[in-house]
Amino acid sequence: MKISKHILVITLLLFFYTLNGFTQTQTTNETLSTQETILNGNTDSQNDTAETQINIPANTKIKKDALKLYSSGKYKESIQVCQEEIQEDSQHIDSYVVMCWSLLANKEYSEAEYWATEALKISKYDQRVIESLAEAKYYLGKNDESLKLFQEYISLVPVNGSHIGDAYYFMGEIYIRKGMYDHADISFSHSVRTDPLYDYWWTRLGYAREMAGYYSSSLAAYEKALQLNSAQPDAIRGINRVKSKLQ
Repeated sequence: MKISKHILVITLLLFFYTLNGFTQTQTTNETLSTQETILNGNTDSQNDTAETQINIPANTKIKKDALKLYSSGKYKESIQVCQEEIQEDSQHIDSYVVMCWSLLANKEYSEAEYWATEALKISKYDQRVIESLAEAKYYLGKNDESLKLFQEYISLVPVNGSHIGDAYYFMGEIYIRKGMYDHADISFSHSVRTDPLYDYWWTRLGYAREMAGYYSSSLAAYEKALQLNSAQPDAIRGINRVKSKLQ
């Protein structure tokens, strides 16, 4: 009787051992099968992802930033983006502003004049547009119109405005064109006050004073330009002219 009980216990232990081994083998086979499927790229999740990617339209466009294109020197692309933006929203003033900046940088002055004029119909006192229109008219040789717009721009911006030095510079150039050298002296003096490290503006101040007959102050301006840039050719020629007149 005791022997029968022992045989029964041993039989049960063998059964459970065999069953456990079968389960582990099955689990291992399933794991290997899963790994093989993943390696072959046939999982359901990958199929779902592939289907999702296929359903994305191939002609989907990522909207470009016109200002970033302008800042990186891609003026034509910036202009195109601005035109598209204006077609979508004809009242979006920032699109006109960046358009004008890009057109000016690309030396398309007539186009810049047109779009700036259109922009002022939307925002009459936008300082950025007024300055752009003034600059466009300057390059087109429309001196009186340009001068008036630069004066308007200066009246609208604070004294430390980021482009106020440029406005005074352009005014100085217009006054030189008109032979109004005292006025040019005043304008260039304002421009170098806003940015005293720009050698070319000091050179133009020296020229305005030279043409007005103020040779000593002209020499001082030319010398300042050469302190900033010893290779400034216009300043070198200006100093030689003025020194000969002071002798």
